[in-house]
Amino acid sequence: MTRRMLWTLCALIQGLIPCAACARNSNFALSGQTATLVRESIASSSDFTVAGKSSTSLPFDLIDNRIIINISLNGKGPFRFIFDSGGVAVISPEVARDLGLKIVGTSTDGGVGEKTVERGATAISEVKVGDIRLADEEFGVISFADTKYVFGANRIDGIIGYPLFKRFVVKIDYERQRLTFTEPSAFAYHGGGTIVALDFDAHLPLVNGSIDGIPGIFVIDTGTRSALLLYGPFKEKNNLRAKYKASLEGVTGWGIGGPVRSQLARIDSLKLGAVEVHNLVARLSLQRSGALAN
Repeated sequence: MTRRMLWTLCALIQGLIPCAACARNSNFALSGQTATLVRESIASSSDFTVAGKSSTSLPFDLIDNRIIINISLNGKGPFRFIFDSGGVAVISPEVARDLGLKIVGTSTDGGVGEKTVERGATAISEVKVGDIRLADEEFGVISFADTKYVFGANRIDGIIGYPLFKRFVVKIDYERQRLTFTEPSAFAYHGGGTIVALDFDAHLPLVNGSIDGIPGIFVIDTGTRSALLLYGPFKEKNNLRAKYKASLEGVTGWGIGGPVRSQLARIDSLKLGAVEVHNLVARLSLQRSGALAN
């Protein structure tokens, strides 16, 4: 069965700056099944608790257009994590050492940068996010040394996304800087929001859309700092550099694997389902390797 998720896309409707869309070429076909903000949970109800409640909320900081939350791990913390709808669960080697965790399966991996980084895996007995408690969660272990070029003195200890999104309906309120997590069985949507069909490629939430009439598959990614990031193959296939007369280029971001170089272009229209926004600045990736070159 195709997995479904219902998310609050209020961030997308109110403004795409915090909640980025990333266009890519893909052989993955969307089923077109309707989703709003509730997901058919694939998680066991025994592997998490919400302090006896069905819904809970917590504040977040918005730094470089990323959502940063406090998390405790095995009773220690708080640790500072990026809440990333395009990510799974990752901690830094420093945090793993502080917690005395065993790191296994060391290998090399890539990110948005062009360099490869060393990656391992570990397991954490207890993860607490506000009133939410997750048990026996698997984490990747990757260095966050490059985050100093983005966040400066703001420490980043890890990333968490899919382990929460797969269990809860998630509402992101950028104006009030609050996250609300609700168990799917207790969720009922009320409001004037727009329903957008989502599907998944592994943990990545995908939606059919278009930019200025050019169709594509877009990742809804709260971990991306800009409104719209267009992958290299999508850019080349549709000759976007010539279309938008893109000439201004530089380092437009920094992530796992190093800097991200892009050209900048002004997009008139981005459509995701029935949602349409206008006059966006897009990054056209110049990466020669890494995630954005695939």
